[in-house]
This record gives sequence, C-alpha cells and structure tokens, in this order.
Amino acid sequence: MNRKAGAAVVAAIIVAAVPWFDFMISVANRPIRIRTIISHRGNGFGETENTVAAIVKAHEHGFPVEIDVRLSSNGTAHLMHDETLERTTRCTGAIAKKTDAELAACGVNTLHEALATGATLELHPKIMNPAIMNELKTAVAGVQDKARVILFINSGGGVTAQEIKEAFADHVIMWPVDTYKSAKLVWKAFNQTKDMYSVSMHTLWGSPRLLRWITHRTRKLGVWFTCDKGCRIKPNRWMVMGMPITHAEVDDPLSFESTDASPTMPEVVYRSSAVGLVLALAAGYLLRGCIDSEKEPPYAALNNFFE
Repeated sequence: MNRKAGAAVVAAIIVAAVPWFDFMISVANRPIRIRTIISHRGNGFGETENTVAAIVKAHEHGFPVEIDVRLSSNGTAHLMHDETLERTTRCTGAIAKKTDAELAACGVNTLHEALATGATLELHPKIMNPAIMNELKTAVAGVQDKARVILFINSGGGVTAQEIKEAFADHVIMWPVDTYKSAKLVWKAFNQTKDMYSVSMHTLWGSPRLLRWITHRTRKLGVWFTCDKGCRIKPNRWMVMGMPITHAEVDDPLSFESTDASPTMPEVVYRSSAVGLVLALAAGYLLRGCIDSEKEPPYAALNNFFE
C-alpha cells in the first residue's frame, strides 16, 4: 500500500475512534452530570431520616427528597422506612399498630407535614394496598404544583398498574423494576411523556438485557446508589457511562459529583463514530488495488536502494 493510501486509511480510522476517546476523557475529567440528584430519605444533612427536619435541610440545599410512607392504625400516612419504630425513634412497636397521637408523641411526622414544607418529594409507599393508595391520592390532591410530587410506586396488594396510572396522571411516576419481565409488564401503563423506570445501579449493571430494553424505549432513567445491605463496589462515575440516567437517589447528595444537566452519551458520539467507520470501510475497499498482490522478497527494497 502506498503512502497516500495508508494515510487515507489511518485518517478514516482516526475519525472513527477520536469521538470515543474524547468521550472517555471527558467522563474521566468531568462530573457525572446527572440532571437530578435526590436525597435518599433526606440523608446527608445531619438530621434523622424521614423527618421534616431532614426534608427542610435537603430542600434548602436544592435537593428533592425521597421519603418512605406507611400508615398508622388510623390510616394516616406517616414517614417511616421500617415496619417498627426502634431504629429511628425512642419508641418501640409496629407503626401500623400505633395511633396518630402515639406516633406524634414519638416524633414521627405525617405525609401532610412533609408536603407542607414546599420541597419536591419522591413518595415511596413501603406497602402497596388500596388503603395507602387512597391516602396518597388524598394527600397529593391538595398540592398545586404537580411537578413537586413524584411517585415511586408499583402495582401489588390489590392495586393494578393501570389504577396507579389513572390516579396519578398529573404526576411523574417512577416505576421500580428489577427484571426484564417486570419492565415489560409496567410498559402497558407507562407514560413516555413523563414517567421513568427506576432501577438499582447494581441491578442495572447485572442485567444487560434490562438495560437494553429500557434504553431503547425511553431517555429517562432513575437509579438508586444506596447500599443498605452493603456493596462490593462503591458507586462511581464509570458505572453510569453510556446510560441515559436522569435521576439518581443517593445518601450523600452534597458529595455526589454533579447536578448539571446533560446527556451521558451525546448522539454526536454515535454519529461521528458511525460516519468514521463507514469512511474507513469505504477507503479500504477503494484502495484495495493499491496493495501489492505479490509478496516482496526479504530485503528486496533495501537491495534496490543500493543498486
């Protein structure tokens, strides 16, 4: 192959490869750039999780807050992750067996108190059934700014995905899924304009089929990086490379890398690389005649030089 042919092929290969190298370098030197960072249970600000105090602190720093919701014996929505009160309060016993007055004495806040803070909230009912479904509908009905309430919710306990879709038609719904099959089932009630899937980061990494299915259908994706049961690999920027993640739920929002909005994988990367690959293949095909068909004997070029 002569010099011009070789240069053309090398140039085409560079055009194909450079966008990917540029992207990898940019990822290594820039923050994750996920659009929305959510404080998991209000963590990261020195306050007890799932409390109005934690919500207020997170809101003051500009972060939405994920809160867990359970019902009291009176059927009122309260903020609590665990079934029992021991871990986060001075009281004991199951929250479902406590009255509103008893929970107030234990310092457990209600959902109505949380909504009154004005913060953007992601509501996560820990048990799904018609009673908590109706309580959530009643609570969010009084919120004027519908974008301020996100529902992290799925079917179960006698409540269908279609009922959830209709009940919260004005709100963003995060549909939690952990398998390809569950993602397909949710898709029937999925509103592509506003809804998103939500998946554990580690589940997403371990389920390439699930990732492909989601990314082929929506440009919005929520993940949670929390490690309540322990993680062998701590969350890092490389875990999200190439994924269209828009929302991330973390325990340390202040130290998490960024809230700047931009896609993790610009379309120009795909397009530039694809064009470069086509050029490289075309150049190789057109210049195939420039390659000598007969193999030159060893040192022939050197001997010709001295003759």
